Amino acid sequence: FLGTDGYDPESVAVSLAKMGSKHVSQAGEHMAAILSTEGNADSIQRGIRLWEYVLGSSKKPEDLAGYGRWADVSALDQDPWESLTLRTCRQTGGKIDWAGDVAKRIASGNMITDTGLKILKLLVRADLGHQDRDMVAENALGALRRSKDSAGIQESRNLLREAVWERGLHQDA
Repeated sequence: FLGTDGYDPESVAVSLAKMGSKHVSQAGEHMAAILSTEGNADSIQRGIRLWEYVLGSSKKPEDLAGYGRWADVSALDQDPWESLTLRTCRQTGGKIDWAGDVAKRIASGNMITDTGLKILKLLVRADLGHQDRDMVAENALGALRRSKDSAGIQESRNLLREAVWERGLHQDA
């Protein structure tokens, strides 16, 4: 429905914000769930506009928690997804839903990027549930191993390694 009269992403975000953070977060999560199976370029762009609007207008981290589900939208290219996810994690302190899936997408991508390592650092430091925390740790360690010889990302690797050590995973790092 996004994109039809009265349902532009900005209007939808404003309406959802009036209903509360839970609704803003769930909109991002539900939209990603739909787009992960039925997404075309046009609908993905409308979803991104909603996400960007929420990122720019929200003052509450809990508004963004559900946007972690966008890790499942494989039709969204890695670079824009990582950029939006990093902005989201910065605003939430890394506390997002689907954090384990976010970490898995980064660690299993074609290339470990500087942005991906920054996201992983925020996720490792976040106060996550047990299952997500374990998945994030496993994938962060995998990303560190895969990126050890990568040029231009050493600072982010070092910061992620430090975060992993702080979480008590130093024997694996």
